[in-house]
Amino acid sequence: MSLIIGITGSSCSGKTTLANLLSKLPNTVSISHDSFYKSIPDEITNLNDVNFDDPERLDNEKLKIVINNFKNRDNYNIPNYNFETGKSNGGITFQCRNNKILIIEGIFLFHDDELTDLFDMKIFVDTDIDECLKRRIERDQVCHGKFLYQDIINRWNRDVLPAYNKYTRKYKNTVNYIIDGNNPFEENLKNLEKHINTKFFEKQ
Repeated sequence: MSLIIGITGSSCSGKTTLANLLSKLPNTVSISHDSFYKSIPDEITNLNDVNFDDPERLDNEKLKIVINNFKNRDNYNIPNYNFETGKSNGGITFQCRNNKILIIEGIFLFHDDELTDLFDMKIFVDTDIDECLKRRIERDQVCHGKFLYQDIINRWNRDVLPAYNKYTRKYKNTVNYIIDGNNPFEENLKNLEKHINTKFFEKQ
């Protein structure tokens, strides 16, 4: 028996942090939807020209295989995507072992209906959008391509915020659990963990 949990929210809302905290639950692993970005074409040399905030840029078919393999206790392969090059370079194969809970976080995780149907539990991290931008600036200046400040602002206004409003914000009305991303997760983590344990035992 397995439990598949999806976590969504704005860019830099705290999805990865929450997923990492929840992965400390027994027999639990977490992965990122970001790993499944498709490689950008070779003719594109400037990553600022690429709109990463388009759901079609993600290879959901590969992610569906991962989820189904996890459910069937089979090995699964996670691609190795490099945001500094925009390329996917091979991947890592994991053994399912005794893992029973799979947590996946991503901005566009519930855009694909077939993919959405594979989740037993859906979580939305609700964080003030200005706080998300602040975190995004701090993150992208040191990783995810090491962009310049103005390039980060331009990308946010051009791609990130419009995509959030169009594709992601509506998921808040469809999930099983909403968690406040403006405050430390530890304050609500126990209740969420209890909710997950209840959901898992309901499946047995």
